[in-house]
Amino acid sequence: MNSPLYFQSGKSLLPADERLAFAIGVYLDLALEASGASGGSFYVCDVNKRILVPYATLGIPLEYTKLCGEVALGDQCCGRAAMHKRPWIVSDMLTDPLFAAAREAALNSPIRAGFSIPVLDTAGECIGVLACVFKAPHTATPEDILRSETWADFIGRSISDAQASRFRREVSPSDERAITD
Repeated sequence: MNSPLYFQSGKSLLPADERLAFAIGVYLDLALEASGASGGSFYVCDVNKRILVPYATLGIPLEYTKLCGEVALGDQCCGRAAMHKRPWIVSDMLTDPLFAAAREAALNSPIRAGFSIPVLDTAGECIGVLACVFKAPHTATPEDILRSETWADFIGRSISDAQASRFRREVSPSDERAITD
């Protein structure tokens, strides 16, 4: 497995669990391999600010991530996937008018295309976005989307499990009896 670059801004929004970070990195790597992407990312949703912040990237220049910045829900490829809770494709970041907010990132990097998959928790709420990027104009196939949805589902389940585990650790035995009685 290639080593992802983790961002404290994203890690601070999820349970502090190195096993979770490792799992997300593995699923990100597998999604990239399955789609033939040159790089990818997992961004976490900050629901209070209505933005996505980077949690992990793999094969993406740091400058690209910095230029994309925090992604507003509904903006760029990832923000649209998160807002609409469905996959979103940008076949050419230099010509797609819906990617205008991050055009500078595409102009100053080798990244030219990508697709984003919403990562949902067990309640169906968007908690992040898994993205695969390419160095040339590219349109993801339905098979690429389906495979990446599988990895996004694994990420969502891993986060939900980590959150539930944290909740169980925070609930005292007397609180637990009151919940189950």
